Amino acid sequence: MPRTATRTARLAPAICVLAAAALALTGCGGSSKDSTGAKNRTSSSAVSQERLHISGAYIPEPAMGMAGGFMSIENNSSMADRLQSVGADFAEKAQLHETVGNEMHQVSALGIPAHGRLELKHGGNHIMFMGLKKKLKTGDSVVLTLHFADSPDIELNVPVKDKTYQPRKR
Repeated sequence: MPRTATRTARLAPAICVLAAAALALTGCGGSSKDSTGAKNRTSSSAVSQERLHISGAYIPEPAMGMAGGFMSIENNSSMADRLQSVGADFAEKAQLHETVGNEMHQVSALGIPAHGRLELKHGGNHIMFMGLKKKLKTGDSVVLTLHFADSPDIELNVPVKDKTYQPRKR
């Protein structure tokens, strides 16, 4: 095995520890459980369409090469829906994460109950952006496209907040 490959293999555990620390700094810890077809885009962190209303969207300024995404998605219809994926040009990957106990897991979708709400928050379900392509700073705004199972895609601008930002309780 070449010398650089051996050194890289020895550094892999340290890199994993640093990545876990970055997740904790961006809010990935704690405990929690779980018609028209046109794109809806707004210049704020809140947007509505016939069935779904998104509010309180933000991304804390990341400490390293990944960031968390948080928001509330309210379903105003009598049919459940699912957030299936998120598009984000500023990151190589956008994953949906569920937190159960102290364990965080990638999931293929997050449910939004009929006449209910999906909360994406620190210590609970959230969006994880990995492989950031640019440095995100407080005051920046990024575009996200939310892809749902039964509702049209929603595109919105999301502000980057200070890493210590905590939204007000409802």
